[in-house]
Amino acid sequence: MCVIIPPEILKKIHFMVADSGYDDQGLYDLSMTKRFQLVCPVRRYKNTSEERLKLVDFYESALGRVIYSKRGIL
Repeated sequence: MCVIIPPEILKKIHFMVADSGYDDQGLYDLSMTKRFQLVCPVRRYKNTSEERLKLVDFYESALGRVIYSKRGIL
């Protein structure tokens, strides 16, 4: 299912929360072009890239946990 978000709403979005199934580099790239941050569970591995470590750090931060805890609320 594809959801179209009107541009006037998209301008007001700072974060979008999703479950771990949306942990995809293409979606992170798309979110950055649309100027919001995708927040979903990200795991740290032995060879995790520096770029991905930033996503892990944000997800594990206090702000990231608060934002993710709002998933499904609205």
